[in-house]
Parts: sequence; C-alpha cells; structure tokens
Amino acid sequence: MLNLWNCIIIFEAFDGQEWIVLDTQTNQTDWATNFKRDYTFNNDNFYRQYRINITSNNGFSSFTVIEELEMMEKIGTPTNPDPNPEPEPEPTGDNALLVIKMISGLEKEFELTASEVQDFIDWYNGRADGRGKETYMFDKDFNKGPFTSRKDYVAFSKVQSFEVMEYTK
Repeated sequence: MLNLWNCIIIFEAFDGQEWIVLDTQTNQTDWATNFKRDYTFNNDNFYRQYRINITSNNGFSSFTVIEELEMMEKIGTPTNPDPNPEPEPEPTGDNALLVIKMISGLEKEFELTASEVQDFIDWYNGRADGRGKETYMFDKDFNKGPFTSRKDYVAFSKVQSFEVMEYTK
C-alpha cells in the first residue's frame, strides 16, 4: 500500500529502449494505513521490467511507502476457439518419448512405440475415472546386465503430469 493522501501514480514498462506509460492514476485521495487499492488496465505486451513512478504525493517529500505490490495477468478466452476440439488426440508418429513428471519432482523418460504410448494413456484415463490398477509397468528391455528382465512401475497417485513427444524413425 502507498502511504499517500493525494498523489499521481504512473505505471510504466521498459521495452528495451524507453519507458512506456501503461496507466496513470491521478487525484488519488483518502489513503489510509492497511488499505488495499486495485488498479486494472489493459496491457497486451509482455515486458521484462516494470516500475511505478510517483510524481506527486501531496507534498510529502520525506518518503513513500509501498507495503505490498501484486501484478497479475488477466486470463482471457481464446478469440477463435476450435468449435470441435478433439477430446483425446491419438498419437500419430511411429515412436514417442514419454516424459512423466512425478509429484516428487523426479522425471522419468520412456522411449515407446505409438501403441505403448496409447496403452499408457488409456491406463491413465482409466485410473482418473477410478478404474484399473494403481500402478503401470514399463518393461525395460535395454541395459539388462545380468538380469533376465527390468521393470519400472509408476503409481498413478504419484504422477503430476506427463508429456508425449512423437517422432518417426
């Protein structure tokens, strides 16, 4: 909060060459301690630097206090949304890299065929609907060493998100 009584506040952004005025608030009066002020303005550009320029604060020249500042992005809807989006896109490449991000922050990568990716997606969607096993098993057929098989189990409740990157060999 600004500790001011009557002021002019200019919100600015730096475009790499000059400061651009995004919004100006004038004749701001009746300031009080622990009083929240909200200012909303449209800004369609992203900038790396922002600043608040206070050009007048009713002659109070000792200092100006900003107790807390929040900047938020307005979330809008797409201007031309797809009227018929595909609810569950099917993999189209021959192979894919499946990257699973666990809630612990660990990322697991699996190189799979398109059908193996589809099996994983089907399992995941089934678990999201409350069907199927809690874990999904990946058969690791590389770098077995002295072992007859290697398997990696992923628990549904530990998966934060996953990404599929398709490619053709």
